[in-house]
Amino acid sequence: MIEILFKGCCNWMLNPKTLLSIITAIVAIIALFQTKTQIKLNNKQFLYERREKIYTYTIELLNTYALSKKMEQSAPTNYSDKICCIESKCIDLTRNALLVSLYKSFKEPFDTDLAFNMSSTMLELKMLSEEVIIEFGDRKYKGISRFLDAYAEMLNLLYKLKIAIIINIKNNATTSETPFSEEKWQKFIETKNELEASYHELNSSNELKNFKNEIKLK
Repeated sequence: MIEILFKGCCNWMLNPKTLLSIITAIVAIIALFQTKTQIKLNNKQFLYERREKIYTYTIELLNTYALSKKMEQSAPTNYSDKICCIESKCIDLTRNALLVSLYKSFKEPFDTDLAFNMSSTMLELKMLSEEVIIEFGDRKYKGISRFLDAYAEMLNLLYKLKIAIIINIKNNATTSETPFSEEKWQKFIETKNELEASYHELNSSNELKNFKNEIKLK
């Protein structure tokens, strides 16, 4: 009985169709394993690239903000000085390789392509800020997230104020008139203070050093 079963099994194994099925199954298993490995590598690569982008943006913006702080003048008291302050901020906060194209958006805010560029950049900063929280939680690197978010908010507000200034000029308003309300100016001060606070918080911590160690591709 055992001999019959053994011969039957051998005949089944030697059957060309059976061999083809076995080979096909083995190839499928190998392909599945390779696909799984490749997906894992792709995910690691994507994660590395996003972390590197977060780190690069944060370093560039920190350096840009630090430089802008050195060029700050005394607090403006009249409308003309406030306008000059906003104009200066538009230049100072985009004075780096990553945001240099945004200054054109500030100069011509009604240009559709430039407006899209501005929106895309601010959205990118917001997304990077949120990614830090989503991936690492709301405490580990909250300083990085807060700084990126504050920078994006500052750019967004400056863009709106710049539009108001240009509209004011086109309407031939006198220099004694303000293109924005006192409420909007206070909003500018609050946003500016938040950016400064986030800068000092991040600059005085070890977050960037620790984050840099986590962006390596392993």
